[in-house]
Amino acid sequence: MTRSGERLLNFSTSIDAEKTAYEIESLLGKSGATDIHKEYKEGNVMALMFGIMLPNGRYLGFRMPINVENTLLVFKEQARKGKMPNNKVNIDQARRTAWRILKDWVEVQLAFVESKQVEMERAFFAYILDNQGQTLFDIVAKNNFKGLLPEHKGD
Repeated sequence: MTRSGERLLNFSTSIDAEKTAYEIESLLGKSGATDIHKEYKEGNVMALMFGIMLPNGRYLGFRMPINVENTLLVFKEQARKGKMPNNKVNIDQARRTAWRILKDWVEVQLAFVESKQVEMERAFFAYILDNQGQTLFDIVAKNNFKGLLPEHKGD
């Protein structure tokens, strides 16, 4: 969802996805990540994985994916409504935009960490990986958020 009918954030970026992924890696590395890895699909970077050491000495892993296909769908919808030029509606632009949006989000989360408002593990909580490589969000969503939301009582 975009802000009150505006164009999608970073829709016109010309910065390559790989460059943006590297910028995110650099931010994470400067903020305490102990290791950082890229995940590729068909030659394109699709997720960043990183780890941190908790104060108790335990390792915690994270996986932050992007969704290029959904970004492209937003582009198509905005172009249909005349809010975006058709020449920006392509998979490469969607990939660049998705990565820039993730970078902006990571910068904000790291600002919260740096200002000691939250710990790194709280800022990136939804992206924590379990032992099978699933994020906490994916696990909870797969179970329809059971136990987190009040039960819906039918009529």
